[in-house]
Amino acid sequence: ALNWLAKEVTEPGLVVDAGSGPGVISCLFAETFPGARIVAVDGSKPLLERAADRAARQGVADRFDTLAGELPDVLGELDYPADLLWASRSVHHLGDQSAALAACAARLAPGGTLAVVEGGLPARFLPRDIGIGRPGLQA
Repeated sequence: ALNWLAKEVTEPGLVVDAGSGPGVISCLFAETFPGARIVAVDGSKPLLERAADRAARQGVADRFDTLAGELPDVLGELDYPADLLWASRSVHHLGDQSAALAACAARLAPGGTLAVVEGGLPARFLPRDIGIGRPGLQA
């Protein structure tokens, strides 16, 4: 996904990782976009402290910030609109997901990109022996 985004979003000024957790992806964005300012956003201050520590260890702390608060309202505290706003496995935690996505889109610079990654329904499998035929039909 990062390789694809690097081709779609060239030279972003601000990349926001909404729901960043400990900043693993945030730091990958710092590596992918060496000229961008990265902001890790999360509701957990301890996780944001880990993100900041990770950024320092990787030598990108000079262009790495954190922002603590509840999504999507906290995005209003950004200094300027994002060229790329990434939300990975965070939107499903929000009450009104449609309103949250609209709020994320509202924080984009003109021509900015909103990238949302969510999972689907949990995987379901047939039992090994479904009572007919040979056991292991699924395999």
